[in-house]
Amino acid sequence: MWPIVRAVSEVVLPPRIPEVARALEGAHAAGYHAAAGQRVFQFVIDVDEVDLREEAIQRRLFDSDARDATVVVVADVHSLAFTRAATSLAEAVGGALADLQRAVPEAVVVFITIEQAINRPFD
Repeated sequence: MWPIVRAVSEVVLPPRIPEVARALEGAHAAGYHAAAGQRVFQFVIDVDEVDLREEAIQRRLFDSDARDATVVVVADVHSLAFTRAATSLAEAVGGALADLQRAVPEAVVVFITIEQAINRPFD
């Protein structure tokens, strides 16, 4: 019989859908208007070959279209957590990858985890 192995993750991911939905409703009430038919997608992109803790890397991300990424570094795994509005998952992830490539071309994408999607389009 194989031994049971349990792992505990320390990774803090973006807020879950109810919190995101409330935040979006608040932003909408404050004047934010997303394009019709868009939904919100949450995903995490793990990268290698760069240290996301470096101030210069974070500045390049902030000064780019990837400024919506949250930097997460746990146990030497460097990740960017995104919450993006788009018409499709492919558009959200593809746009994030293109933005990351322009901002930090030396970054190598090693894994993408799809977290959640709000299935209701924006009004």
